[in-house]
Amino acid sequence: MGETIIGDLVKSQENLNRQFLGYTKLISTRRIGVENINIRGITKIQSKALSSSVFILSHITQSVMPSSIGGTGYYLTELESDGVTTSTVRVLNNNNLFIDRFENTNWVDTVNTTADYTSYDDKIVFSADEELQSSIIALNNTAYTSVNLTPQGEYDNLNAYISSDGGNSFISADWNNITSITSSTITGLVYKVIASSTASSSNDYLTDIEVSYVE
Repeated sequence: MGETIIGDLVKSQENLNRQFLGYTKLISTRRIGVENINIRGITKIQSKALSSSVFILSHITQSVMPSSIGGTGYYLTELESDGVTTSTVRVLNNNNLFIDRFENTNWVDTVNTTADYTSYDDKIVFSADEELQSSIIALNNTAYTSVNLTPQGEYDNLNAYISSDGGNSFISADWNNITSITSSTITGLVYKVIASSTASSSNDYLTDIEVSYVE
């Protein structure tokens, strides 16, 4: 629903020569009214590092003109898509409660999701054996001991799973019940939903999901 950039070291031409090769953005992903207000308490902090090919006028190390003006260099207007390595360093939720109403796919791992997102009614719709996988929904340099997944929709044919190692491995989770995590790393929480072989897109869907957790 948009981004609010709270802090960015690359701010203006006049102070570019005092910057270093990297900056951090604080991103709010919920928009209420005319401002990006994080009313559900989801905050993502990303670290962005500039590649050596980025050209910044008067920068102490990045002011060498790339070979193209026909070469491979990037300019500041292109930093959001080129010349930047992005990594998520924190995902914070008020009261340790993540909520996704599926108003968009900001928190969906689209690479590992095969279920369909229907934007006209904000649903994730499942056919047989299809999957929904989230991006990292909680990351705070700590391990997690338990989670509780609460869905809304028609989910009798949908099975829940949780990962406490950033999505590398998953354990089965019971809807609306506390699931204990016995082995956790500090690389973040990810949830997954897998439809059974009897699921159909006309009957099986999620309108939102809540994930509460204990650190």
